[in-house]
Parts: sequence; C-alpha cells; structure tokens
Amino acid sequence: MDIVLFKNKKINHEEFTRLLDFYVHYTLIHHKFFIKLKHEWEMLSPDRKIFGLCSEIDSITGVWKDISVQKAWSWGDGRALGLWSNHLITGIIHDEEIEINPLGQKRVVNLRAEYKSYCDVIFRQLEERYKLNGGHFPFIADISTNKASGDSRNVTMKEGERSFSDLFCSAGFMQYGLLTRNHEITDKGLKILLSVSDAIKNAKFVVEPHNPNNPPKFNFQGAYMILLGVCVDVLKSIVSIGEKEFSSLRKNLFTAAVEMTETILSKFYSPESGILWEFNTLDDKPFKDGASWIADPGHGAECAGFIAEFASLLKTENDMKQLSEKYIEAASRISLYMSENGYSRKGLMYKRINLLKETERGVFDNTVNGVKLKTAPWWNVREHSAASLRLYHLRGDERHLVSYSKAQNATYMFYPNKLIDGLMTQTLNAETAETLPLNPATANFDPMHDQRARDREIEVLKSLIER
Repeated sequence: MDIVLFKNKKINHEEFTRLLDFYVHYTLIHHKFFIKLKHEWEMLSPDRKIFGLCSEIDSITGVWKDISVQKAWSWGDGRALGLWSNHLITGIIHDEEIEINPLGQKRVVNLRAEYKSYCDVIFRQLEERYKLNGGHFPFIADISTNKASGDSRNVTMKEGERSFSDLFCSAGFMQYGLLTRNHEITDKGLKILLSVSDAIKNAKFVVEPHNPNNPPKFNFQGAYMILLGVCVDVLKSIVSIGEKEFSSLRKNLFTAAVEMTETILSKFYSPESGILWEFNTLDDKPFKDGASWIADPGHGAECAGFIAEFASLLKTENDMKQLSEKYIEAASRISLYMSENGYSRKGLMYKRINLLKETERGVFDNTVNGVKLKTAPWWNVREHSAASLRLYHLRGDERHLVSYSKAQNATYMFYPNKLIDGLMTQTLNAETAETLPLNPATANFDPMHDQRARDREIEVLKSLIER
C-alpha cells in the first residue's frame, strides 16, 4: 500500500478523496491485524482462555512476548472494547468475509462476527475483573487469575480513589451496553464514570503508572481531559443509534462534558497565549518547578480534539450554540499553540515541552541504556492530526490545514512499521526519528489512538468532500 501524504495545505477535492480512500483502507488493515493477533494468541496458547485484548507483541519486531511475561492491561482492554463496540454500532466494521494469515496459516473469517465475539469476551473478562478487585480495575491483572498482579506499577486503591483504568473501562462498559442495547451495562459504566469524576474533584484521582517525573502532589489536567474524551466518544455512539433510547445517559454525559471542559479552560488554560499546561498545585496554581513549566503537546492536541468534537455536538443544540463557539475558539488556540511549539526540528511532536523556554523547548523525559532522551510517542501526532482537521472543518481557518499536514506527514513518514502490517511503532527519538524500545504507558499494542483519530479524519473528510 502506498502512503498518501497531505501536501497542498489547501482545499483540494481530489486530494481529500485520495486521503479518504487511504484512511478507509488503513482501517481495514487495523481490523485485520488485531483479529490476526487474536487467532495467533489462540494458536500459541490453546489451553488458555482469552484474558482480554491479545496484543502482547513488540511494536518494533512484531514478535510475541513469552506467555510467562504477558499481562492483562485494563487500559488496553477498556480502550479496545470501547473502540470496537463503537465500530460495530456505527457500521465501520462491515459484515464481510476477509482473509487473515495468523502464523502463516490462511483463514477466512467474517469480520463483524469476529469482532462481536471478541467484544463479548473482553467485556466478560472486565466484568469479572471488576468484581474480583473490589469494584476497581487494576492497571495490570494476572492473565491466569484476573486479579491485580504484584507489579510495582499497580496502585493499591484507598476508599474513593479512582484511576485511568477505571475511566477507560467505564467507556468500554458504556459502549458495549449501547452495542447490546443493555441499559444495565450502560448504567454500570456511567456509575463508574461518575465515581471517577467524584475522585477527580475530591483530589482522589490516582495517576497510573507511577511517573517519577511528575510533581509529588498535583492536580492533573489529563484526568479531566480523558473524562471529557470518554463522554464525547460515547455521545457520538448514542447519536448513531438514536438519542431517545438512551436519553438519560446522554443527559448525564452532556452535563459531565460541560463540567470537564469548563474546568480545563478555567484552571489549565491561558486564552491569551493558547497554552494548556499539565499540572497545577493542590490550590490550583500552575505548577512551576524552578526553570521548568511542563506541557504535554500530545495531551494538548488530544484535549483540543475532544473540545472540538464536543463543540461540534453542541452546535446541534438550540441553546448551546454560543457555548459551542466559545469551545471552538479555545480548542483552536490550544491546537495552534501546540503546532507552533510542540514539534522538534525533525518534525516529530515532543512528549513534553518546557513552557518557560523560548527555543529548544523539548524536555528529556526518558532514558535508554543510561542515555537521556526526548521522546515522541506515536499517539500525539495522531491526536493532533484529527484535532486539526476537525477544527478546519469547524472554522475554515487554513492554519489548521497546515497543522493537519504537519501531523499527518509526521505520522506516515516516520511511524508505520512493515513488521506489524504497517501499523505504528510506539515511540521514536523526537530529534533523530530513531526507533526506541519504549512503551508510553502499557506494554501491549494499543488499538485506540491511531484508529480513533482515523475514524474522526474519515468523518470530517466525508463532510468536506460533500460540501
């Protein structure tokens, strides 16, 4: 498959059509790849039941990790369940026969049936995991027992504490409940989501895995942002199936999304500069440590994308149009700031930048073999690509097309890996584009960021071509 890059940086019907065809084809690659991994896992481990998302491969070599070191990651399970349930709801996953070649053996499977069965399995495992772990999803679970593993990256949760694992799995539950039209499951997912919201507001949100580069005590913009994203993703699925059947869920998610957006923009954002920062002190002042003030360009892009997607939904509400415009303006400023300040000279987006520096803002955020590195995870340019294209669609400001071109080209020039069927290597050196043996959070192969961004790009491109 030939890579298609966005080159013209202006409205071009023919180029948008080529991009749309390219993204649709890449979506099928995604679907075939993860089903192939599931079949390979079953072939390699015939005596074991599937524990959740089967993707414990090295994103550089494509080689499976030994079963003795494989883990169940609640982030990955919740993300996969949410994404693929949405794909089944919206028809992105087609009822068609496809050919896969797990471990070199040709098989023909029905794509929709495979993913419905896969979602059923992941949901059952998460439901069991929630019960076995006292109403909480551990960051890492043992694949044999489904209980929290003894891994040091797990956090022992105190009363009222919640984490990203709970947040991602709440999304999975709600999306799966929508798919199966099961109000009991959507209600359970919403209950988990609201418990996370309470934890965030009461300073009981626990960041996992532990990152020694974070301040010791802080309020974290990312918690509000991810909760907003969960609301947006589920709201879009509700639109697809009809809003009346799940009107109560829709109302609760709208309320939570407005609350999260307002909090982000009032506590972590400067409307004058467009800066969105990561950390506040516990009394909600920007956390500045000597000569550093940290932002995560990927989180900024992701947040801008969520706000833009939510604003797009708000535009259809009669009494919400003014609020929608306010949010679009903020998302635009955040995205443009990250486009102008978040990229290295190589054209890759830094994991972290220092807002107090005028130039060379990239921050050393990881180490390999004793060497400090400034990294560029795959997900941040994917989020920026989707956010920029949506904002162009909403505003018609061609600066967002320039940003889209920068992010889209960074994605497909540097990250696709033939050893994993053209999907994305997880982490690069931001200044050399060298592939790095680092996993940004979970050590399984993540299905969400790249494809969810592509879903949004496809949605916008179809609209741009129609008009």
